[in-house]
Parts: sequence; structure tokens; C-alpha cells
Amino acid sequence: MRLKQVFSIMVIFFMLFTLVPFKKHENTVFAQDVNKITNVSEIKPYDDVRGKDLSSLDLKDQSELLFTLDFDTYTKWPDKDKMPSNFNPNLVMETGKNPGLNIRKLQKEGYTGRGVSIAYVDQPILEGHNEFSNLNLKYEIVADKGEKAYPSMHGPAVLSLLAGKDIGIVPNANVYFMGEGACPNDQKNEARGFQRIIEINKTLPEDKKIKIIGMSHRVADKNGYYLKNSDLLRKAEQDAEEQGIMVIDCDTFDNPILLATRADKNVDDYKSYTIAKKYTGNNPNGKLCVPIARTYAAGYIADKNFYQFTQNGGQSWSVPYIVGVITMGLQVNPNLTKQQAMKYLYDSGYDFQGGKIINPEGFIELVKKNCANPHDVTLDKDYRYFLYNKNRVSENDLKSINEYTKKFDDGTTSILKDVSNYKSAPEIYDMLKTDSKNKNGKLKGIQIFGTSNDVPAFDIHYKAQMKDSIDDSGNYKSDFFYSNFKSDTGSLKNDFSIYKAFNDKLNVSFIPEWTVSRLPLTKGEISSYINRNSEYVDLIKNKPFGDFVNFSSPIFASSNHSDDFGYFLKERIDNEFKILSSNDYKLYGNKQGYYPVNTEVIGDFTKDNIAKENKSGIKEFIINAHGQWNNIDQCIFTSKDSKSEKRNSFLNKSTINNVLSGNYYDLDLWTCLNGYNLDDKNLVHEAMANGKCMSAMAASSIISNNGVHNDVSLENMKKNNFYYFYLNYLYDRVLGKSRSESFNLGKLAYVQEILKNTDMLLDGNYQFNLNNVLSYHYFGLIEYWDCPAKSNFNPKLDNQATFDGNVKFNSNYSSGGFKVNSFKAEKVGEKVEFTLNYESSKNCDFSFFNPPNGDVIMKLEMGSIKKGANTAKFSINMDEFRKVLSVDSIAMKIGFDDKPNWIDFNTSQLRPLLNSSSNSKN
Repeated sequence: MRLKQVFSIMVIFFMLFTLVPFKKHENTVFAQDVNKITNVSEIKPYDDVRGKDLSSLDLKDQSELLFTLDFDTYTKWPDKDKMPSNFNPNLVMETGKNPGLNIRKLQKEGYTGRGVSIAYVDQPILEGHNEFSNLNLKYEIVADKGEKAYPSMHGPAVLSLLAGKDIGIVPNANVYFMGEGACPNDQKNEARGFQRIIEINKTLPEDKKIKIIGMSHRVADKNGYYLKNSDLLRKAEQDAEEQGIMVIDCDTFDNPILLATRADKNVDDYKSYTIAKKYTGNNPNGKLCVPIARTYAAGYIADKNFYQFTQNGGQSWSVPYIVGVITMGLQVNPNLTKQQAMKYLYDSGYDFQGGKIINPEGFIELVKKNCANPHDVTLDKDYRYFLYNKNRVSENDLKSINEYTKKFDDGTTSILKDVSNYKSAPEIYDMLKTDSKNKNGKLKGIQIFGTSNDVPAFDIHYKAQMKDSIDDSGNYKSDFFYSNFKSDTGSLKNDFSIYKAFNDKLNVSFIPEWTVSRLPLTKGEISSYINRNSEYVDLIKNKPFGDFVNFSSPIFASSNHSDDFGYFLKERIDNEFKILSSNDYKLYGNKQGYYPVNTEVIGDFTKDNIAKENKSGIKEFIINAHGQWNNIDQCIFTSKDSKSEKRNSFLNKSTINNVLSGNYYDLDLWTCLNGYNLDDKNLVHEAMANGKCMSAMAASSIISNNGVHNDVSLENMKKNNFYYFYLNYLYDRVLGKSRSESFNLGKLAYVQEILKNTDMLLDGNYQFNLNNVLSYHYFGLIEYWDCPAKSNFNPKLDNQATFDGNVKFNSNYSSGGFKVNSFKAEKVGEKVEFTLNYESSKNCDFSFFNPPNGDVIMKLEMGSIKKGANTAKFSINMDEFRKVLSVDSIAMKIGFDDKPNWIDFNTSQLRPLLNSSSNSKN
């Protein structure tokens, strides 16, 4: 009997992992959303509305209430006309990223923690969160086998408050973070974290030693608060102190007083702060007082762009603030002691009701005053290179360049480099690479002044491996390799090509680490352009986000236009991903010939229409069409035959400045060759030198359409598809990032996915797409000016629509004997319950697992499917649910015979259930 059971189980698992492709099928039944709030009276001051849907409420008279709420990037807000004029959740979220009390000013002066090694012990983080993209982070998990160590809310929060890219106090510190495995009512893993940090510290050279450990907790061994193994943690803290590492936890300053201010107040003015609402009963007399109304990163739903804002943080938020400020002091004086730090923090504080509000500037002054040889932190500042050729600029050009470099007020150092003595891009590359090694700060960008004849670009041979042959299409120029210093210059010489890079395994990096922009103008043209740019900056100063205008002329003889950018903007970027709204863009498209665009547009692809839009105001024109070095074409097919193609010039060197003469504009060109050779002969140069074009995204070579599909799923869009670049570019623009930075981040996201797909040599050939990366350029100036973000931005890049209880799934039925009518999920207590409504011709089993082999989660439900129309229910606990969210998809196999039925679903749609209130059931 036992042998039969074992054999049966083996058969089940063999059949379980014999997977077949899925067909698309989407459930369209709707249920009431458990997160929806339908009456304002349900919301009380200081409530938590994270993940809640407030979209049906009229909140325009609720300003005072809204400024008290905790919310997150999943909170769904009403339209602008139902919101108070002085409350913008996006601005509140952004303001909350500022630590306040002049921390930003200190950071601009160079106090960013650079060169200081620090550590933290807390709950596990979400690796890859956008807030940690800057960090020099060493991350380890300390846990016994079998203990849960999933990303949490708390760990990402404290790390972001300490050292996050946009949130942290010391974003350039070296951080050692110990993520403690879940061990309720036990402090053994916290103790292990400290001991592990001590072990690591013993291996570090003197100038890299860890100076301080933070922990947003306390040793639970006194005052009626006792946890198991608190003695181990107490000893671990003492061991760290004996090793010369100062320890800051929630007891260090005897429970600091927690402060808050409204986001519409001046967060740098200490007079704006009052005691946070939850702590108004606390007496600040003799206490250090610290701000805790902040935005922070969260990681427990596996979303790398997930942020939360709270008006009422706890003691946990005070510790990273204090540790961060002390780290600034350690940057000045590496020998600063804990006793000195505590004294300086209190002595320098602003007087507040008998206590002291932390004063970061005053603290730094005391550290410097009491240090015999304080470190000059200006040497640690981030920097940019500005490249020019002294022989190829006029006196006025050079004067304007100097004036431009002085306009950056972000705390960076501007370094002007004359490259007239260098004959090739690899030579310039080597010079910059060597120079950067002498800098403590990070390189933020490279701005090039001049054409490739003035400041050389890299020579690229357009050669790419296809499935059965090689495409060899000549040569082109590229600035791409200026975007990192990880490549061997020997590899960038001697007929470099993408084909050669992979075939010969060349030592080159395709990961851009900073922005590269070229102003492709010649002697005497630069100064007048910079003057025009200053006027342009003044004109857009108060301009709201938006004004994208697409002109689409697909180039293939097909009624299904995979290269119609208008469809991509409307159906994907707007309707699906909610990155743009309909009032942010306008669509024009080719309506001529046998294959007009199918997307609804407001006008044809004509000179008159683009001229009309240009006259109406400053716009960002996105043009997809045929292109040559001097021209953009409209593509018209006069019959079904692809050979019936006729081209009409849309914009060319002779007409562009006459057609677009009304206002300044920016260009996004999904065309070939409009930036050819990066010289003064192409269309982009003409528009920028003699017209009103302020910046352009354009190709110096052919832009390949391999893999281009505007209607594929987000997951498939990542597979060598140029639309993925534009998806990320537009996403970052909406966040308020500049065009040049968004261009770089779009490229980074695009190329990272390409490098995951280097097995694709058919549709979506990765080598053609890598040539796109090298050939697509940003022309113009790196921005010193602010760019507006979109208000009421609620993107749904990861199916982030508020979950309505119905699971959207794909199906693959092997026969007519089974069908799923609906599939639902809801939170019930501390479990997530799934309900499968189905029709089946037989009794059978089913499995629930992450494909292909259930290595993260696997559940078997034996005998749960009954013949006829029935409902099957099963549930998973919250630990299992977090496992579900940690994978991209879940498959369900119904029946383990030779004709199983399948459904699968994307797990991200279930994320709102983590924050939802549960439906109680008896």
C-alpha cells in the first residue's frame, strides 16, 4: 500500500510540472471593492488610508483632515476638482522626502556621509527598491533555518530614512544592513546582527571601519518590558561599544520627543514643528526632539516604487534621523566619540519647551569647532564634466558655457575640460576615467559641447548576429560609452560592434551610470543657443506638466500597426498604465492611403497640424515615422501591396524651422538617422542651431523595429522592445525628473532587460536592440532647472489597479470538460481565501504553484474539484501570501491526467489585499 502511495505521488508531481502554454482569457465579473471608502464620515483625523480608494469622495472642503492622514502610493484620490486647492498628495509625498531642518542645505555643501561606514539592524528590506539604487549597501539576513525573512514595512522604512536616494540624510554612506529573520518575542536575531557587524568590522581596513550601528528598537530587559534573549542583545551592544562602534537605539536618548509639521509648512524652520499628535502627552523637558512626519520606502508588497507617508511615525523613525546626523559629524571627524556626539546634539539644539530640537547645522559647527583637523567635505561633493574644444568655440561660446555651468545649485561641482589635445573618444574616455579616480564624489553627468568633429564620439560598426546570418550595415557615431567607466578602452577601438562584443567576449559595459548629453552645435552657435535656452527656461518656469503631442506615421503595410505610437500613448500609457491622462497629450496620425492609423486621432499627419500645435504653445513633439539624416517622411500605401509605398516629406532641413517657428519645443524622434554622425549636417543640428528646438532625442543610425509591439503585456514588453524605453522615459517624466535624466533612466531600464534576453535572435533580436541603445542620443543641455511632476499620479505599472475581488486570469483548457466562470480572492482574518466557481465533467484534483516547479509555493488540493457546476474554496496564510507576491505569476493545474486544464494569473493584482481590512466570517 505504501509503495502505491509513493508511486501515485511521484506520478502526480511528474504530471504537475509538465507545463503547456497558456492562452489569454480574462474574467470580467466585478464585485465590490473591500478598500473603497464611500463616505467622508468614515475618515477620522490621523487615520491610516494606505491602500484605500477615496476616489468617489468630495474632499475639496477637507484640507485640515487630509493633512493629518497616513497614505501611500496605492491610495486612490478623487479628481482634482474634488480635492482642496492646497492639498496635493504627490507634493505632500515629495515634501515628506525632505528630512527638514536644513539637511538638504548641508547635503549640497557635501555632508552626505561619503566615506563613512555605518550599520543598521532591523527587519528585512526589499532589495532593488528604487530608493536604494544609490546605496553602497552590504545586506545580509540573520536567521535560523526555517525562520521567515520576507521584505517588511519597517526595514525599508528605516533604511530609506537613513540613507535613501531621495529621502535619506546620508545617501552616500557605506551601509551594512542586517535583516533579522522573524522570531516573535525573541531578540536573538538582533543580537546576531550586532555580532555579525562586529565580525565584519574586524576584517575592514582602518579607514573603512564601521563607526556607528543603529537599531530602531531597544533591549527588552527592564521596566516591565522583557523579551527572550535580551541578555544576548545587551551583551552584543556592549561588545560593539568595546570595539569602538557607537550604538544608537531607542534608549540612547531616553525616548526622544517626536515632532511633526504639516507638509505645507517650512520644514527647514524649527518653529514649524509641534509634538506629533499621538505623543502630545509626552514632556519634552530635557529631551532631544526629532521630526518623524516623513515619507519612507516600503517593501512588503515587492513593489520597487512603493512609498508611504505618515504624520505619526514612532520612535523607530527618530533613530535613523539621529544616526544620519551623527554620520555627517563622522564625515568631519572620524574620531568623534558617542559621548561627544550626544553632547553636541543636545548643546546645539533649538530650545523647545524645556528640551532641544535637533539642529544638524549647529551640530556640525560644534564638531568642526572641537576637531583639530576637520575633513573638508567639499572634496566629497558629486560632480559633472563639461567637455569642449577650445579651438572650436568662440569667446562668447566659452563665456556662455561657463555661465551655464554655474547655474547648477544641487551641491555638485562643475568641472570644465578642454579636450582639444585628444584625437579620439577612447583617449578622452581614458583621461576622464583616470581623473574620476581622484574624486571622492559620484559623477552625475557628462555634458558635451560641439559636434563629433569638435569633441570626438565613439566609432561603432553596425554589425549584428541574426539567427542564420549577420547584418552588416556600415558605421555610425555614439556617445553611449561616455555613460560609464567600466569598459576597457582597448575593446572600444579597432572596429567595435555589438556582434564583436559578444562573439569576442569584449570587456565592455552596456549599463549607463550617468546622463550624457551633447549640444551638437559648432563655433559661434553655442552662445546664441544658450541665450535662447535661458529664455525657454523662464517661459516654462510655471508651466504645468503635460503637452505631449504625437505625430504617428507607421511604416509597415499592415492594418495592425505595431509601431503606432499613438496607440501606445492612448491604450497603454493612458488607459492601462495610467501614467498619462487624456489631457496630457494629443494624437495626430496618418489618415492617408490603404493603411491609415486605427487609433482615434484629432487630425492628420501634416505640416499644417504640427505648425498649428507649435503656435499654440511650448510642446514636446513625439514623432514616429521614416527618417533620414535630413528628413522625416510620411509613409502612405496606395494599395494593399507593400510595394505601393509612397513617401511625402513631413519635415526636412529646408522646412523644419519655417514650419516650427511659433514657439520653443522639444523633439522625441522615433525615426532613423536624424542625428546622423552627431555632426552639423543632420536635421537635429538644423533645428537646434537655427530654429526653436531646445532638445531632441534622436538616432545617429538606424533604429531597429525588431521586437517592436505596442500591444504586448508589460512582461513581454521587456523583451527587446523599444517601447519599454519610452514606457520608462514617460514614467520618470511624470515623477518630475528632467528630460535628460529620464532619457538615461529609460535607457538603463531598457538595456537591463535586453541583457536578460540575449538568447533572442528572431523577433526582438537583442543585438539590434543594443544598437538602438548605442545609437539613440539626447541632444541639448543637462537641466539645471526644475521640471514639473504630474499631479494625482496613480500609475498601474504592475496591475496596481485597486483590486475588486476578482482575479484576472489566463486559461488553457485541454477539452470541453472544464471551465472557470469566476475566480475571486479576499482577505479573511489573517488569511487570503480564494473562491473558484467552475463547471467540470469529472471529479479531480488541482494544484496552486509558481511555475515552472513550485519552488517558492506549492499547494495541492486533492479531490476538491467535483463534477458539475460547483465552487471550490481554499486559503493561504499571510506568510504564504507574501510568497505568492514575491513571484510574477501563479499557475493552477486542474486534473493530473494526460489532459489537464490550466489557468494562470499575474500576482501583482493581489497586492492591495495586504493593506485591505479583512472580511470577518463566522
